Amino acid sequence: MAGHLQQQRYRQQACWQDMPAAPWQQSQHQPRQSPHTRRRVQAEVGRQSVQQLPHLKQQQQQHQQQQTRFNPQERPVPAGYRAGNNDNTSEKPTYLRPATSEVIAAVESLYADKLKPFGRILLKRVREINAAAATAAEHAAGNDVTVDVDSVPLIDPKCLRKICETCDQLRVEPEDGKEYSVLLSGRPRVFVDVCSPVDNYPSEMWSEAAAYFEGLQGEEMLLPGGRYACAQVLLNRKLSFLANRSLGEVCQIVQLAVSQKRILGYLEGNMVPFGR
Repeated sequence: MAGHLQQQRYRQQACWQDMPAAPWQQSQHQPRQSPHTRRRVQAEVGRQSVQQLPHLKQQQQQHQQQQTRFNPQERPVPAGYRAGNNDNTSEKPTYLRPATSEVIAAVESLYADKLKPFGRILLKRVREINAAAATAAEHAAGNDVTVDVDSVPLIDPKCLRKICETCDQLRVEPEDGKEYSVLLSGRPRVFVDVCSPVDNYPSEMWSEAAAYFEGLQGEEMLLPGGRYACAQVLLNRKLSFLANRSLGEVCQIVQLAVSQKRILGYLEGNMVPFGR
């Protein structure tokens, strides 16, 4: 019986010797190397690392390109833009911090359009100014590129209001709710009340407008659902019945065409001729 147990122990020891050593035990089984051998091994490892370095750099560049392609937060901002602080998270959009000169120019342009510079409209106008500046920069560089407003990052609303409150040429006034307006100091207020139900426009204009919208077909009859954007599209079409009208007046005309005249209506988020 004792001899049988001793034979089992010999077999187990033989099996253990054939098994590979565990990671924490491998260093105990490795023979000690001389200093000369260690230096030669280290030099060989360093030479292999240098040979693999270009390949590693290429892999890193490909990885960064894929991240830039699929992560909108990492896309480069076009020339002429000044991007605001960003967390590089998909939950928060990239904001654009405008310059004081751009904000003043935006307010002055709204005065020229006879539109009261409410905060929400001022955000749109500053964005439009940046798109125009980026387009001019592309043309100056010899590129036939027109930068669309929707491709411009959103304007930082907090930064915009801070500029308006600290600029001596501007004055901020509270409006209904959390809305505010920005006025030019010492400049008379000549704005169109786009929500006013008072119709001071000639009947001939309304007849021409009704005939024009009834004749629209296809994509031409699909207008932006917003009053401001719709008025901009109509002005860009150079319509005769809107000649010499300001953007503020066309905004009120669009409002009256929907609320009173039944010339325009809404369909799936778009403004279309009434009854379509």
